[in-house]
Amino acid sequence: MVTTLIEQVAKHLQHHSDPYSLRFLTLEESWELLHKKVFQGESCPPNLLEAGLQVSEHCKGLPLVIVLIAGIIVKMERQASFWLEVANDLSSHALDEQSMKVRQSSYEHLDDHLKPCLLYMGLFPEDYKIPVSALLKLWMAEEFVVNVDTENYMEEAGRVCLNDLLNRSLIIVNIRNFFLLLENEEEESSETLLENLKTFRNLRVYVNGRNPRLWWRFPNLEELGLSLGSLPSRSLFPISEVHTRLQSLDLECPHWTYRYSYSVGWESYFVFPSNLRNLWLRNFSIMKELTSNIARLQKLESLKIIRGLLLGKECWDVREVEFQALKYLTLEWIDLREWKASEESFPVLDKLFIKGCYYFKEILPCFVDIPTLQLIELVDCRVSVKDSAMNIKREIEETTGCDTLQLMI
Repeated sequence: MVTTLIEQVAKHLQHHSDPYSLRFLTLEESWELLHKKVFQGESCPPNLLEAGLQVSEHCKGLPLVIVLIAGIIVKMERQASFWLEVANDLSSHALDEQSMKVRQSSYEHLDDHLKPCLLYMGLFPEDYKIPVSALLKLWMAEEFVVNVDTENYMEEAGRVCLNDLLNRSLIIVNIRNFFLLLENEEEESSETLLENLKTFRNLRVYVNGRNPRLWWRFPNLEELGLSLGSLPSRSLFPISEVHTRLQSLDLECPHWTYRYSYSVGWESYFVFPSNLRNLWLRNFSIMKELTSNIARLQKLESLKIIRGLLLGKECWDVREVEFQALKYLTLEWIDLREWKASEESFPVLDKLFIKGCYYFKEILPCFVDIPTLQLIELVDCRVSVKDSAMNIKREIEETTGCDTLQLMI
């Protein structure tokens, strides 16, 4: 196995399969890695949980930073105030000798004309999102981009420099608040940047029933956020093989759809990309077909369902399906009254979070038999739900003799 920061090196060495581009870790994955490195198999004390999550969030999904920070806080006293101090001043802690060697090596191997382009970004504040158009104009004004005849050619040369830095994993392309109508096939864009684009968030899509060919132009997407302006009449992912690298999908339907029966039915068309690890669904009618499609995702680790509706008896029945890799399950503001499941439904569940499910009465007793369950968090739930969580915790302690389940109620 060969690891490299330079995409062209990976493509040159590819043999039996395409290069695998590492994605950023989710907050849950970041906390899992930090927890593993700091506690070495022990449970995290409740007083450190919130501080630990804040440290994980500040690491921005970067595994190297998480490991470096874990090496620092493991030597500290286990006090939340010390951990929060690290989280609020993360950059000074992360810039140790090991990380500086990685950055120095990446810089030294840059072509000479790319070095000032990269250093110029240091003028912007930390974590600042730099508009590409503004950056290219600044590069042109500083004469970093030369040996071209016209302004248009200078801008194109600047985009080539930007793409070179992207291919060397030194910058990140992130598109936000982009509004698109899927009717025009004449969108102008840089094909090179599209091929390397890995994150697409807050994309508002109006679907007119045609085959959405635009998505075929984003083969390397790893994170995608879609806010649908209207209901589609067919799948947004007609060929699942196109998005084999897609790891995280945040999908939001129009707010009015999940309240009315005539909007139900299109979920059966929805076949998700097979390699998804994180799935967020908002304003969905949770039907049997949709549940089955989710359960087919063999690598899915995190599932969030927000503002969902269960028609009929308001019962979510998952007894006949298995979420075989699911670790984190979040249910928020769902019209859920009854939940049916078996011991095999969530075999590796780690965390259960329920919020604002006012009609929900109790967590299933079968959750006692999930050996990996470590945390149940409840917000704005009935007293009976909290009582059922405490009963599960008590039974686990009586059965195993260990206090492995934490409750946040």
